Amino acid sequence: MASFLRRLSSSFPVFLVVFFLSTNFFVIRECVSDEIDGIGSSSSGDHGGGVSESVFVDDKDVLVLGDANFTEFVTTNPYVLVEFYAPWCGHCMSLAPEWASAASILKGDVPLAKVDATIHAELAQKFGVQSYPTILFFIDGIPKPYTGERER
Repeated sequence: MASFLRRLSSSFPVFLVVFFLSTNFFVIRECVSDEIDGIGSSSSGDHGGGVSESVFVDDKDVLVLGDANFTEFVTTNPYVLVEFYAPWCGHCMSLAPEWASAASILKGDVPLAKVDATIHAELAQKFGVQSYPTILFFIDGIPKPYTGERER
């Protein structure tokens, strides 16, 4: 029995390392799979899907807001749609081409903006952002939850 315990104690750290690596591999694989599944799932269907869709989004008409310019912008414009996002979020990546397209269509009428909630966490917390993407519709500076479609 003593020799069994000695062998077990000497191989136990190896077992723990192998167990840790194997369980984390599955978690990492699952997260990456979720991220890849979220990329290119826009319903427009004309982009061909894939990683390049989220990487090469032309969001020139989407305004980038942060702590320094947020309050002034949403209070000086009567209507503003703001997306709070996280750069690593698969759903945010899927929304990006739709958001950019909608911003171009609505340019001059209703500005579309985005806030990186991982950088501007206090701003996101101020508006109760608990998941990504969260879209708020500001009317005269007052936020309302946006519950409409997430397509352009």
